[in-house]
Amino acid sequence: MKKGLAVLILVSLLVLAFGCISTGPPTKESVVKAIGDVDKYEFQGELKDSGSKMINNFTSYIRGGFYYSREEAYWEIEIHEEKAVRYINETILGDLLYYSYILKAGDRVVEDSQVTETLQEYFDSIKENTNITSPEDLKWKILKGSDPIKNPLYFIKELLENSNITKIEKTNKGYLIEFTFKIQKRYSNFGNILYITNKGSGRILIKNNLPIEAEISAMRIAQANEDHSTIRKYDLRVSFFYEYKRPEWVRRATKK
Repeated sequence: MKKGLAVLILVSLLVLAFGCISTGPPTKESVVKAIGDVDKYEFQGELKDSGSKMINNFTSYIRGGFYYSREEAYWEIEIHEEKAVRYINETILGDLLYYSYILKAGDRVVEDSQVTETLQEYFDSIKENTNITSPEDLKWKILKGSDPIKNPLYFIKELLENSNITKIEKTNKGYLIEFTFKIQKRYSNFGNILYITNKGSGRILIKNNLPIEAEISAMRIAQANEDHSTIRKYDLRVSFFYEYKRPEWVRRATKK
């Protein structure tokens, strides 16, 4: 009996020891993999975008969620400008898209529109001016595209894939990762070539290899040719929650 108990205790200690070894500091590779394995999440935050000569400053308040195995997502976006506020609600439910837009100046509604259409209908309207090859391709670009406002988790994933980690610190809330990044992409639209460069730095609070909070400060350089470029600075603050609850307005708007 005593020998059996001793063996059980030894096995338990080994399990605990190996468990401790396996839960070390996160790496950018482990965080990228964990993000890729996420099935559902919600987010909430804000993005402050500095103006250029052509575009004024604005602040976007963002909220949304994804449920990948159900091919479902929603977005609630408020864009506050100097003299106007834009309200945008969007959802994708499988092959159905819904979009609503309200523009208010002061207390006056300047524009109010709603669109419900299928992925096929939307694809047909854009296919001549995009590299997207099918409605299914379009669906997954919507669901898993990298965008600081519409999919900040996959935006963080892309930043980490193109980052240099400068610091990893353990805190009482999790691990804090600091990094720098630079990403350049080439776009072709309506026969024009556009190069967009994002570069900056970030801080991410990580728990169980997943982002809980993130702060990104970056510069976006859009260059159509060697003689003309537009530079904008933006700051993103966002929190992540690994759960999903469909908003009531989605059910009302789509009857699903």
